[in-house]
Amino acid sequence: MRIRKYDFDYGRRMLLQKAAVGALLAADLPAVVVNARQVRDFAKGTGQLAKTDAIDAGILAHFGEVVATVVRPLPAPEILEFRDLCDRRGQLVRMLATEKNHRHAAQGASPKVIKNIDKVSAFLQRQIEELEDRLDRLVAASATATGGSSTQVTVTVTVVDELPGVSV
Repeated sequence: MRIRKYDFDYGRRMLLQKAAVGALLAADLPAVVVNARQVRDFAKGTGQLAKTDAIDAGILAHFGEVVATVVRPLPAPEILEFRDLCDRRGQLVRMLATEKNHRHAAQGASPKVIKNIDKVSAFLQRQIEELEDRLDRLVAASATATGGSSTQVTVTVTVVDELPGVSV
């Protein structure tokens, strides 16, 4: 297999990586995300430590020739949206927990501070509920589009539902 520079991960920035890999896969170009530590260890094993982009590219190309990698297809847009919504829900749940801790710590604080914490908590709770409604609609639409069962979404819901503190 001939290795081209677009066959591999673009670095440490997760958002740029997701966008770059998604664009390559959407354009039917092969893209593989590799573990940075594994590549670093591979480079050490060959006696080369990356000092420039050219050395990095050479090491990545050699890694791709030697180590078996798998090009995975891009997940369906519904799955990507579901993941993003679940990630955002998790962020909001953590923010709500923080506000609840602030509320508990604010015992004896001014009523204006407590009122502000309560307003923020209520807002976060509404946002979580809206996200959960969107998740429900996404699952229902996916099941309808596939004739009543959507294996990927159903499996995801099952896994998420079994996590402590998470209910969908």
